[in-house]
Amino acid sequence: MYPHPHALEAVAVLRVAELLREAERERRLPRTSLRRRLAYWLRAWAEKLEAPNSQLGYA
Repeated sequence: MYPHPHALEAVAVLRVAELLREAERERRLPRTSLRRRLAYWLRAWAEKLEAPNSQLGYA
């Protein structure tokens, strides 16, 4: 059985959000407007995916 198409996307989004948080903590990532917007979007996506009532069904 193949994974649901959204499953790989969800894993990728969660991993990138995790990497951004790590880089931000270690101050390896410069504070730029683009980076902030990207981080905001990824965190919003991650929160949506982690929500117990997520329509994608991946928590």
